[in-house]
Amino acid sequence: MKQEKSVARIVFEIIDSLPLMGDYLLNNIVNFNGLARWIQPEVERRTGKDVSLESISVAIQRYHFKESVGDEERLNLAISRTKLVLKNDIAIVAYLKNYDLIKTIESVNELIRWEHGETFFMVQSSQELSVVLERDRLKDFLKHTSSFRPLTLMENVTIIDCKYPENIVNIPGYLYSLLRSITLAKLNIIDIFSTFTEFVFLFEKEDAIKAYGTLERLIMDSRNRSLRKDL
Repeated sequence: MKQEKSVARIVFEIIDSLPLMGDYLLNNIVNFNGLARWIQPEVERRTGKDVSLESISVAIQRYHFKESVGDEERLNLAISRTKLVLKNDIAIVAYLKNYDLIKTIESVNELIRWEHGETFFMVQSSQELSVVLERDRLKDFLKHTSSFRPLTLMENVTIIDCKYPENIVNIPGYLYSLLRSITLAKLNIIDIFSTFTEFVFLFEKEDAIKAYGTLERLIMDSRNRSLRKDL
């Protein structure tokens, strides 16, 4: 019995390490025995002994996501409350991080017409920073920052802002659910920025329109599940 539990635990770890495999299993897309044969060498390597296909197959059948029912309900509720905002004609400029550059960008920040809903924000990592702004502001921005050479410049970008009314940091699986729906639709994300209540996805225009529809369907499905639960 002890070995069986150990095999099950190892099988769960292997499945969790394979992108989307858990989703395929839960939707009955993958054959249990076929998957068991495929991962058998890795299971035996980790256990250090021979493991039967039957034991691995039984473990696969027991596989499930580890979130509790409460977490699943919170996730479903979070997705159902998400609001989408799509905005086109956006540009993104990336630089190596530099103190003087940051001060220059802060001075440009004062010229933005926030009252008109203009998009302008800066995201920093340890070595780089990116500026997202209106495309018709790009020429003026590059003039102000002409002393600094961009690493990357992209025009005609479209953003999808996923807004949630509460803190989503403590809701396991929220970002994964959004990314999963986009990935399954085979759409390319240029970049992702986040705050405590928002995830902002950057796409090329054509992909953005498809991604908006994909995310909208995800949200509506979550709302419908919530309605059925309340009935």
